[in-house]
Amino acid sequence: MADEVRIISPQRHGLSAVEPGPPLKLLSYTTTTDRLVMLMGCIFCVIYGELAGTFQRFGNDVIGPHELNSEVARFALYFIYLGIGIFVFVFAGTVTFFLWGDRIIHRLRVDYLKSIIRQDIAFFDILGSGQITSSLTSDIYLVQDALSAKLSLTLTSVATCTSAFVIIFVESWRLALVLLSAVVGIAIANSVGTRYAVRYNKGALDALAKSNSIAEEALRSYKHVTAFGIRQPLVDKYGKQLNHARSQSTKARAAIALMTAAFMGIVYLSSGLSFWQGSRFLVRGEATTSGVIACSMAVIICALAISKVAPNAQAFTTGAAGASRLLLYMNRHSPQDPFDEGGMRPNIVKGEITFKSVKLVYPSRPDYTALDDINLLFTPGKLTAVVGASGCGKSSMIGLMERFYEPISGSITLDGVDICSLNLSWLRQQMALVGQEPVLFKASIYDNIKHGLSYATRSASAIPKQDEREKVIRAATIANAHLFISALPQGYDTQVGDEGRELSGGQLQRIAIARALIRDPKILLLDEATAALDAESENIILRNLERNQSQRTTILITHRLTTVRNADKIVMMANGHVAELGTHDELVQAGGIYATAFARQDTNGISMIKTEREGIDASHESVDDAEVQSQPFRGDVAAAQSVWSLVRLAYNFNREERSYVAFGLLCCLVTGAITPVQSIFFAKSIQWLSVPPPQFSDLRSHINFWSLLYLVLGLVAFGAWSGQGLCLAYCSEALTRNARASALQSILRQDVEFFDRPINSTGDLMAILSRSATHLAGLGGAVLSTILTAFATLVGGIILSLIIGWKLALVFIATIPLILASGWLRLRILASMDANVRATYSDSAAYAAEAVAAIRTVAAFSLEESILQSYQEALDEVAARIFRSTLISSALYAASQAIVFPIAALGFWYGGTLIADGSYTSFQFFVCFSALVSGSQSVSAVFNFAPDLNRAVHGAQDFCRLLHTMPAMDSLDSRGVVRSSCNGLVEFQNVSFEYRNRPGRYAVQDLSFRITPGQTIAFVGRSGSGKSTVIALLERFYDPTSGDVLIDGHNLRHLDVQSLRSYMSLVGQNSVLYQGTIRENLTLGLGRSIVTNGEIEQACAEANILEFIQGLPDGLNTEVGSRGTTLSGGERQRIAIARALLRNPTILLLDEATSALDGESEDIVQEALAAVSRGRATIMVAHRLRTVRDAHVIFVMEKGLVVERGNHEQLLKAGGRYAELFHAQSLEERKA
Repeated sequence: MADEVRIISPQRHGLSAVEPGPPLKLLSYTTTTDRLVMLMGCIFCVIYGELAGTFQRFGNDVIGPHELNSEVARFALYFIYLGIGIFVFVFAGTVTFFLWGDRIIHRLRVDYLKSIIRQDIAFFDILGSGQITSSLTSDIYLVQDALSAKLSLTLTSVATCTSAFVIIFVESWRLALVLLSAVVGIAIANSVGTRYAVRYNKGALDALAKSNSIAEEALRSYKHVTAFGIRQPLVDKYGKQLNHARSQSTKARAAIALMTAAFMGIVYLSSGLSFWQGSRFLVRGEATTSGVIACSMAVIICALAISKVAPNAQAFTTGAAGASRLLLYMNRHSPQDPFDEGGMRPNIVKGEITFKSVKLVYPSRPDYTALDDINLLFTPGKLTAVVGASGCGKSSMIGLMERFYEPISGSITLDGVDICSLNLSWLRQQMALVGQEPVLFKASIYDNIKHGLSYATRSASAIPKQDEREKVIRAATIANAHLFISALPQGYDTQVGDEGRELSGGQLQRIAIARALIRDPKILLLDEATAALDAESENIILRNLERNQSQRTTILITHRLTTVRNADKIVMMANGHVAELGTHDELVQAGGIYATAFARQDTNGISMIKTEREGIDASHESVDDAEVQSQPFRGDVAAAQSVWSLVRLAYNFNREERSYVAFGLLCCLVTGAITPVQSIFFAKSIQWLSVPPPQFSDLRSHINFWSLLYLVLGLVAFGAWSGQGLCLAYCSEALTRNARASALQSILRQDVEFFDRPINSTGDLMAILSRSATHLAGLGGAVLSTILTAFATLVGGIILSLIIGWKLALVFIATIPLILASGWLRLRILASMDANVRATYSDSAAYAAEAVAAIRTVAAFSLEESILQSYQEALDEVAARIFRSTLISSALYAASQAIVFPIAALGFWYGGTLIADGSYTSFQFFVCFSALVSGSQSVSAVFNFAPDLNRAVHGAQDFCRLLHTMPAMDSLDSRGVVRSSCNGLVEFQNVSFEYRNRPGRYAVQDLSFRITPGQTIAFVGRSGSGKSTVIALLERFYDPTSGDVLIDGHNLRHLDVQSLRSYMSLVGQNSVLYQGTIRENLTLGLGRSIVTNGEIEQACAEANILEFIQGLPDGLNTEVGSRGTTLSGGERQRIAIARALLRNPTILLLDEATSALDGESEDIVQEALAAVSRGRATIMVAHRLRTVRDAHVIFVMEKGLVVERGNHEQLLKAGGRYAELFHAQSLEERKA
């Protein structure tokens, strides 16, 4: 047991660090150049803070009793210089921080993806790809936001506060020591607030990652979701995780809100303390009037600086939480690392593989033994077939050879060398794997086949382009794919779509075989590689493989025993052990398990008709991407939306929180009004501090009064900032939660045609659910509160100034449009820049997510370097695009910040003139100056959030597109007729259908048939002949181009879609399971809450899966892992069949439903299906003709046309196409 733990633990948790040391830190992604840039940016920000800090000294000198006119002019000129300096340094600091942040995030993206794709397969089995990819689409954006924009703003404000306290120490060290209490209070509030905020944000991000995993599984299986009507259960499951994320994130935002409120309350209390204690020092002669005023002004500057930085606290804490998640995965050391350069690389490879007493336990299922005491020899130049019942351990041997997993005992050798001592990437390059459910990437057919070449061959023009193309065509020819590819409009340049959706199962599998053959491997691993092929294609491929068999070791895993008769060795597996071993004849003569299974699959010994014909149709499965884009799709909506319409969208998501929104906005108005009110307190305090010594007794009483009002103001500030922060935090989290849930509900509501669009790939849709939802919060929460507070400050300042001194107020008001114009222009530039890079960032994120989802294919073909190179190139393209826009937007931002100082200069000059000629008192001047300059600075600070607002607008547009897209076949449309019962009478009347992206090419043409309850019909034919299209039309994934489909005499177009599908059960070739237990998967979408164990066990028994489930330690409560990866293909398919039977459908649809089953399981399931078919209509699509022999009517399809119809005996007697296909699947003529 200790040895098992020693082997399994590193696969579950990763290796310990090779050398002890600190964990990977985020700033370790800085190069020396980056550190210098960061230092320069900090210096710029510090200089900016120092210059801003001198503002109060200028103000103090201006109001001196002597030389007023000349001093006003001189200091007004200083303000002009200050504005110029501010522009230069803010521009330089903003540009450097943006570029530094982008460079860091650029490398972080690449290194995160590299860290992920280098992990062992057990890592993905346990977590699921959805949780991992959420960091690519969400967490990295949080870190980027915190590092680039928010970091420079925060450092600027911190520098301003620091310089302000330096000034306080210079002017009055005694008063400075007293005011240090404010620093202590702020530090305590910051420590407590950030600690809780980061903790809760980590919990929120973990919950969001789990919700993303649920959403990704649903989106990748949209046809299954549609067919079974399980949209709402999955949305509910998704919403449950979102609720947990919302709870955690609300707590984090509450901590930030209270921390910010504490900051603001402490600062205003400090202002009162400064005047109160300063007046005491002044009376005792320990401070001067100018010193106390300077210190008090410095505190006001601190308040303005903190008000600017406070909204960034949320970005910092979420960025810190996101960074911790990223670094958690990046610090994990994989026990099987394809980037590890260590290990042997033999020059000569024969291909002899030996299993010696091998035992395997999967890390995700440590209580289940998959293989036990396996001793096998796979001889070079020979074909070894591994057969057996589903779940017996066949595919587990493939996983061990590829080193996806490590055996807990025993060893595996290649040419006598333990494979654990070989370089992992080199080892995998000696092999080529084709699985039962092959994965293609979103690229052309040519590029997908080319992926099979080794990385050294693929890169740097290792071989001429012409030679490379010849290799691709040769591999496709051997895989029987060249003719159907050549028949496509764009041939090898045809795009296969997201996950190869534009191809049929057979076409996809043949391209995967070509990808494996192009590398001419020493070891060829075929794991049910021909399960989705018709017999003719299968025979052609196997015959082509036999010609080159002497050059490689071939290991074939299959359920079709007819394909292994000529194997040099056959391994019969049972319950994780080698049950029998020998040639076909030896095992048949032994009369054991193999002989029994073979006899069951023997179709009367009819000899095989050898054929070399191919002619596979490509009627609809291969789609030209250009044609797809040129065709209009239903449900398109304009991407452009007005800002107010987007705000209304956000408001609708917060409809239930309207009272909180109203109270939060009211608090924003209060916080905005605090600054103008404070300007009155400030001016009055300065007025009394300026009195001569004989009036010091009155000074103390009046200063006490105004200091007491400062105390009240501080308490009001704390309450108002707390109110707005808590309410808007609650509403903001409700907004993102409701937006995500509504978006997923809208997506899963769409018809199948929606997912055929290139812009609706799984990666793109997941980016909206994760990233765009986060950005949407920019229309609420901290950004909205900052905007409202700033404009409340400005409006309050204008009103107050007009009342106190309208002349000076009008001069200030005339300059405000300049600030607004620069900020608005910056927003437009950012919008243009964001529109240019969004598509590229989205494509790169989708590409990375696709690689993670297809990690087994990436690992098997050593595509890690190729994936990283393509990802790097996509990110480099983004970096080149944003540089120029960053310069322009930074210049406009610097202008919005710098223009405040010329405005202040104008105010000083004109105000000084009014004081000099006796028109205004110093009280009027300081009220107007403080209120309006503070208001102008608040408005300029709003444009700090221009990137957030711009991203929020784009995020809202994404959601508008999803929510306003109405499907042609809407499962929620209640206008259709709801049938209370269904008899199962199915009719196709002259049905023809062409896919919208392939006009003029019929997938089904003039199809007519009638099926009565209790009758079974079957569709057979070559891959791509239109068989599955019939099921798609019956499920109403699409509507016929012409003709009608009827059930019980009712046209499907007139029936309620959801009700219609509830009478059907679909079992497809690629079975779909969701993360959760076996019980949850079986009962998902049943439409009833109570399902007894007896019903479940009966369905499982009919699907021949009950015994397997009962043998598991947790039985029905066993977790199946992400997408059911902890189960074998046959086990997944039997569970899918049990799920279909549990629905007790009126119409049963079987699309290659038993293709992944062994012969024994297939016979048992076929018998069960035959039994349950009584009284219901059954439509079968199959390549194995032995499974359709009992069908009442068999339709033979070619190129969308029915070429033959009849029962099995009639079609055999006719001697046509069916007879030819049937003979091609029979056993070869037995040797004498």
